[in-house]
Amino acid sequence: MTTDEPGHPPSLWAATAKPASETTRFEGSAKVDVAVIGAGYTGCSAALHLAEGGVDVMLLEALEIGSGAAGRNFGLVNPHFRTLPSEINRLVGEEVGARMNTVFSAGSDLVFDLIERHEITCDAIRAGTLQVGVSPRRVKMVRAFHEEHAAAGAPNEWVDAERLARMTGSPIFRGGYFDRRAGTIQPLSFARGLARAAKACGARIHTRSRVVSIKRQGTGWALATARGAVSADHIIVATDAYSDDLMPAIQAAMVPMWTHVAATAPLSPNLRNTVLPGGVSLSLQQLVPEHFRTDIDGRLLAVTLGHEIKARWSPLSRWVPNRVRRTFPHLGEQTVEFRWDGVLGISPDHLPSLHEPAPGLHVPLGYSGRGISSATTMGKYLALRILGAPDREFPAPIRPARPARMRRLHALYYEAALQAGRLLGMVS
Repeated sequence: MTTDEPGHPPSLWAATAKPASETTRFEGSAKVDVAVIGAGYTGCSAALHLAEGGVDVMLLEALEIGSGAAGRNFGLVNPHFRTLPSEINRLVGEEVGARMNTVFSAGSDLVFDLIERHEITCDAIRAGTLQVGVSPRRVKMVRAFHEEHAAAGAPNEWVDAERLARMTGSPIFRGGYFDRRAGTIQPLSFARGLARAAKACGARIHTRSRVVSIKRQGTGWALATARGAVSADHIIVATDAYSDDLMPAIQAAMVPMWTHVAATAPLSPNLRNTVLPGGVSLSLQQLVPEHFRTDIDGRLLAVTLGHEIKARWSPLSRWVPNRVRRTFPHLGEQTVEFRWDGVLGISPDHLPSLHEPAPGLHVPLGYSGRGISSATTMGKYLALRILGAPDREFPAPIRPARPARMRRLHALYYEAALQAGRLLGMVS
């Protein structure tokens, strides 16, 4: 299917999202307290929380609400990072690590609270997620992850193979853990809902208004778009992996990693309750992680790393049918109705951070595949920071943007390895 919207790639989300609020291109001049660049989860969350705090805020988006990762991702609301709590403490220090582990592990609570409080219609289902392994080695890795999170107070429970078969509809998993805090959403509808809520609270939102320059102006900042100029006391650059050349330091600090998402046609009524019943999501611990979920219409969705080559045939062209057949053999051959790609910004330590190259200039980056809960959380705490919260309350490291060494070479290497592995049948 090739449905599309201006500013969005053809995808299931573009085809089914709730309409966005009416917005206009920015023209003329304006003075605001805070200008936010980028209408993804970080930008929309920051604009919402700033507007709720009485701040005069303007949100400027180059394309449309959710045009970047917010409208392309898998829609899985995860309550934790891929990095273990103990490793986070080692990487960023005990004090920041403790805040990071506490605040970001509550990120899924924040997402679902915002959905309820602002009545955001985004197909939200909070049925939890399963992290599973097939081989004994992978099961051992999953159990270690479970035990550390459980020791830190996470409501995780270990699930044996027999129960996993009932919870997933698949007979192949040998062990895993269940985290009740997770859920799934229609991610583009959520981004649009955040923007709508921010607008209702007084935020000014302009789309098709790419910022082309940022300059220091006295003690504040001056931004220019193609048709306008904005002066602000603070700027939040919330573009992450979809940054252009406006701030080269953002791109240099992350390795771009492509992801490929696919959705089947709706499963027949007799099959819907046999695959991930109740809306639970599924993550496979393996060399190339893969995730599965269903949507409100009974489609089966899958995501993996890699980029579908725009050619007559790609190593990913048969990935979904093959993987569905191997994971859920009773489904047989299913029609793939949607395919789309997105980009993750992978930071050197796989953790988000805040870069502040000058007073009043705030640049969050590096969500590394945990964008929905982490970016929404970062947006809230950026707002609190601008409203006067001290450094000691910020839940992420505040540090210079560290260049990712040989970032383009790493990106090419990962992509080539993934494609070669699929050609050889190693990670398909």
